[in-house]
Amino acid sequence: MKILKYFILAMVPLMVSCEKDPMEDINSDDWHKQKDVLEILFDGQIGTADISREGNEGAISFMFDLSQGEISNVTLAGIVSSYGSSTSVLPGQVLDFSGDYQETITVTPGNGEPMNWIVELIPFEEPLNGVFNVTDLRVFVDVISQHPEWGGHTKDDPIQNYLPETAAEYDNTIEFEFAGVNAQGNSFGTFTHGAGNDGAYGEFTNNAEGVDLNAKYRVLPKDGGTWTRNPSDNSVTLTDGQGNTKNAVLLENDGTFSIRFEYTVETDWDNLWDSMTQIRQMTKFFWYVIEKE
Repeated sequence: MKILKYFILAMVPLMVSCEKDPMEDINSDDWHKQKDVLEILFDGQIGTADISREGNEGAISFMFDLSQGEISNVTLAGIVSSYGSSTSVLPGQVLDFSGDYQETITVTPGNGEPMNWIVELIPFEEPLNGVFNVTDLRVFVDVISQHPEWGGHTKDDPIQNYLPETAAEYDNTIEFEFAGVNAQGNSFGTFTHGAGNDGAYGEFTNNAEGVDLNAKYRVLPKDGGTWTRNPSDNSVTLTDGQGNTKNAVLLENDGTFSIRFEYTVETDWDNLWDSMTQIRQMTKFFWYVIEKE
């Protein structure tokens, strides 16, 4: 037992000497050589910047809302780099991305060679931003078009050809306010539906025929609401003040936009040629045509 005791005691200094010196990392100069960009933010930036590094090549990209200013005058709002390092551009200073959408920020470590980070601006312009005038409301009616031999056809007409009291809707305005991009990458904001110069909203009715289709076609709330847009397919969701949602697609043609709603065609074989039956059951698409002021 005495031999074992002496052996254990002899091992104690060796075991202690194997422990890491707690001051080793502090005394080491490695941390003083770091030159990373950890966080960065620009005025007008949408979402979080993408920061990557491979060896001595650093890359940063961020999405910039073009409605917030010129790309030649983009202000750095904040930057965090490695401890003990410094950056060539400080918060409050301006960068010019008008050349090739790129700028360079140099990070200089406390001890070591500087490193250049290439910063790329990705321009972003939300189409649903601003005031739009309603110029038309149209329907696409499908009357057994799959059977042209029986007289089947489609019609692309102003909806007031069927529902004349919609006429008051044609001078309305829609103001979309872009608020940002959510975690799913979808644009979002609020919208206001104005009654136009006549101060009246259209009614989706044909009083002469005793037809009221407001429940079907009043898809754009009179009092506005909120919106989201998925840039991958331009699908738009409109939500009114009561939380009711309507789904649409945003289409663009030479600067003119359409907010298009889709319906399920229900063929009434006994009343194929009746216009009120068609507008009640055979509409495939209904859309607002809008132009930006």
